[in-house]
Amino acid sequence: MSTREEAHLEDQLRERLRILLFGRVLVVTVFLAAAGAYYLSVRKPEGVIPNATFVVVALAYGLTLLSALVVRNVRWPRAFAYVQSVFDVLLLTGAIELARGAGSPLVVLYGLAIANAGALLLMPGAVISALASSLAFTFVTAHTASLVPGQSVLLDVVTPSLLGSSCLILAAVVMGSLARRLAATELELSLRDDEVSRLEGLQRALANGLESGLLVADVSGRVRSANPACQQILGLPAASILGREITWLVPLLATADEIEGAREHRECEYRAPDGSASRLRVKRTPLFDTYANRVGEIVLLQDVTRIQELEQRLAQDENATLLLDEEHDPENDDKAAREPTDDERDGIVSSCAAMRAVSKLIDKVAHADATVLVTGESGTGKQAIARMLHDGSPRASGPFVELNCSAIPENLVESELFGHERGAFSDARERKLGLVEIADGGTLFLDEIGDLGTGAQAKLLTFLEQRTFRRVGATAVRRVDARVVAATNRDLPAAVAEHKFREDLFYRVNAITVHLPPLRERIADVRPLAEHFLGESAREFGRRFQEIAPETIGLLERYRWPGNVRELRAVIGRATLLHDDTALRPAHLPAELLAAALAAPAIVQATGESAAAIPTLEEVELGHIRRVLEICGGNRTLAAHHLGITRQTLAKRVGGGVGGSGDE
Repeated sequence: MSTREEAHLEDQLRERLRILLFGRVLVVTVFLAAAGAYYLSVRKPEGVIPNATFVVVALAYGLTLLSALVVRNVRWPRAFAYVQSVFDVLLLTGAIELARGAGSPLVVLYGLAIANAGALLLMPGAVISALASSLAFTFVTAHTASLVPGQSVLLDVVTPSLLGSSCLILAAVVMGSLARRLAATELELSLRDDEVSRLEGLQRALANGLESGLLVADVSGRVRSANPACQQILGLPAASILGREITWLVPLLATADEIEGAREHRECEYRAPDGSASRLRVKRTPLFDTYANRVGEIVLLQDVTRIQELEQRLAQDENATLLLDEEHDPENDDKAAREPTDDERDGIVSSCAAMRAVSKLIDKVAHADATVLVTGESGTGKQAIARMLHDGSPRASGPFVELNCSAIPENLVESELFGHERGAFSDARERKLGLVEIADGGTLFLDEIGDLGTGAQAKLLTFLEQRTFRRVGATAVRRVDARVVAATNRDLPAAVAEHKFREDLFYRVNAITVHLPPLRERIADVRPLAEHFLGESAREFGRRFQEIAPETIGLLERYRWPGNVRELRAVIGRATLLHDDTALRPAHLPAELLAAALAAPAIVQATGESAAAIPTLEEVELGHIRRVLEICGGNRTLAAHHLGITRQTLAKRVGGGVGGSGDE
């Protein structure tokens, strides 16, 4: 037994002794009061209680009172308890002698003395008290028999004494055993209570030390505890939080039909009582007892307002820096004159300012591990940008893993991303590694992320925040180190507004945005791109093509290219495969392309630019709006202010085709 347990038992023993002794004082006091009252009521009081007996009772009373007063300071409480147990037997024996000896009904009180001794000292105390009681009962039996002439020693003394002693010993064994079990159970409960108290104190210390808010609610949804960080985030004192329904404090939680469906992080706007607004990231987790019954829930709150502001400021700074570099660098014009129009550095074939800005942005963010979102119409080259980000990063020697989210059925996306264990579902005949795990140490490219289902979006959000995942059918949590680059041709802010794309996931993947303009907005790139693709195809198919005829260039520049760069590559490749000449001529182009190009206005200015290079008024307006949105970091409210129009007018002008964060 440990020192702590021994000290605990000694404290318990002292407390029980104190209760026993004060109980004894009360009993003796009542006895003396009754004797005194009787003494005063009779005519011959000298015969009620002998003087010697009265002195003995008074002495016992004084010793009992003194013992009750000094019990807390006794050095050896066990020895003191043994003495008191024997003293109990002596007091009972005296009371039995005064009440007609062995024939008195007070004899049964020996059992009470044994029970008290067992409660104090367990089995040893019960046995000692039983032995003392047996001796005392034998004495009382013998004394009673001596007062009656003609009593048989065997029948009237020995036999009752043996029977009484046997009963007392048996009672001692039973009571001692029960007392020992009761004491063991009581000690275990006490130690568990101490451990629970210690753990509760530790939990309170941990909760108070958290920077995130922590709410604990009972099964009815009412808050039972809230740490200081939670009070600070909500702007409410503890008295205003405790007892409230948790859905009243955080209305977002009322939108979840099932608690199990709301375990992932969700974000919402929160307005404190003082009027200040903030953005909260909320995660709730149910609490269950050992029988799997739900007993409450834990809700974590994190104020991400500052994080969101920093991410937006970073994006604004990046965009503003790029635009200022383009506008104010005096060497730009000289560089443009010296550099070839076909800028194939890092795989970008372009000579327009917008694509040079993209190239500079890639140089800045390639070495970081921040998540990048590449936006643009289909065929603008989003996959090539993702590959450039990978090749220009420290992860270039690692794997580059691609997943087209729109090409995978929603019920298989989780298995493709995170893998599965054997037997996880009907067709899972063997373990399969997910693309996330395969991309460890490299880059994971999620193409068409806007087509992900809501369930897969929640799983992806958890991975992006914690870089951990579980295979389908597994319980072990795995951690990977993979950079994520996402791409989409959808308007994600509009999808967020329509509740088709998670808002918290959008903010997570939209840390840095690279927008690729469509080919019709950079007609100057048609010629270098066509010449680049012609050279590639000629080498691949063994053709003699070396140049593109001027009239062919004019037709290519007048075409609108709905399929963007991908369509241009396909047209040049088809022409190279089907024909063999030194120059690419109009006759080599598809008939439908020729018809569309010839249908366009054929205005040519003195500069030699074709009509396709002259933007319409609508395109000029849209281009200017895009430029202002880029300067404002995608903030439509701020952009509308600078343009001198309302946000509603701005929304109508862009028609949902321009990315923006809405009201920030």
